[in-house]
Amino acid sequence: MSLRDAHKGGSLIVTGVQGPEVRGSLRTVTGGVARPSGKGLVAVQRATAAAPVVSRTANIGFVIDATISRSGTWDQAQSIQRTMFDSVGMMNMRLVHFGGGDITANPWTKNSDEIGKKMSEVICRGGVTQILGSFQEFLRDDPSVQASCIILVGDSYEEGSPEEVARMLKSRGIAVYAFHEGGDSDAEEKFKQIATLTNGVFAKFGPDLPLKDLCEGVALKTFGGDSALSRLKNATARQLLAGPRAG
Repeated sequence: MSLRDAHKGGSLIVTGVQGPEVRGSLRTVTGGVARPSGKGLVAVQRATAAAPVVSRTANIGFVIDATISRSGTWDQAQSIQRTMFDSVGMMNMRLVHFGGGDITANPWTKNSDEIGKKMSEVICRGGVTQILGSFQEFLRDDPSVQASCIILVGDSYEEGSPEEVARMLKSRGIAVYAFHEGGDSDAEEKFKQIATLTNGVFAKFGPDLPLKDLCEGVALKTFGGDSALSRLKNATARQLLAGPRAG
């Protein structure tokens, strides 16, 4: 059974992804994409036969702030945001973005080019943040295609307490990786709170902690747990993401 066959239905069956042979099962190619190599598929198949099977969902959601506060760095941010979908690789992805008082919720897809194209068409518009409303889009998903985690990217927070929605996400087993941009200390605290309440991870991204590396690390962790993070070259991101995500 190939990884792609095992991935059908939004779930990926993985086992003991920890030995040196299996750690070679994912290779980084142009754009930072974590994809299985032919040799790696054989290694994963051998591990599957030799170890107890662990079922891991492999659906990663994205919530992107496209309000006016990000307009000053939007061109640069767009370049990064388009490549971050490639970093996730073959996993099922869903993009939700907000701006101008609207929330745009795209369907789940395994096509990183398609989701990257949709992201490239987004422009910044006025209006307050709608992070909690965007999270609700994932809470409305059918359990069969539920997100295993959500990557939040933004610089502001202009809503009420995130506690209730965050606890709802946690009850569904959905961790939030809250990646913050800029110097808004109040927003930073809310992002940290969301990450903590959902057993996710908070990070401020920038030159030393690129968004692409963080997203690739989330994909590796979702795919194979902390042991798979050994494939991530960025040591800072690797150490950060090896933290929380406990039940």
